[in-house]
Amino acid sequence: MINIGIDIDGVIRDFHLSLISTYKKYYPDHKVTPIEQWEYYELHHYFPIGKKIRDFYSLEHPDEVYPNSKPYEGAIDFMIELHKDNFITIVTQQPNEHIEFLTKKWLLDHNIPHDDLIFSRDKTLFKGDIILDDYAGHLEKILEAQSVIPICMDRPWNRL
Repeated sequence: MINIGIDIDGVIRDFHLSLISTYKKYYPDHKVTPIEQWEYYELHHYFPIGKKIRDFYSLEHPDEVYPNSKPYEGAIDFMIELHKDNFITIVTQQPNEHIEFLTKKWLLDHNIPHDDLIFSRDKTLFKGDIILDDYAGHLEKILEAQSVIPICMDRPWNRL
């Protein structure tokens, strides 16, 4: 049995779409760059409030952004199929303990199959076989550490 690490945001949960929707509720006149035009992982490039976007989703409005995030199309079926023959570890970095709580609840609410859950800023600590993530920065560190096989989820912000 293979132990597969799966990131949440940008892989299973469409956090970005929920963030934009919540942001537009509070800043209806602000122009947000459409996701398909995102070239960088860092969110401050796409929102007029710049680096304050982190406080917006992690401190001011996490109870709207995270619970209202939808799974990406096909993500639940993918996880169900993957879980049939593999050990699944959710490996995710969340901004704070409250969002970790919201993330656990989101996984339960959406019946996302998994066997373990790791919250960590350092994904090289995952001791498994394969890890799927949307952030090239994490995957490059994993590749350098030669700890697991990194696989990059195709998203606009990680295409070269």
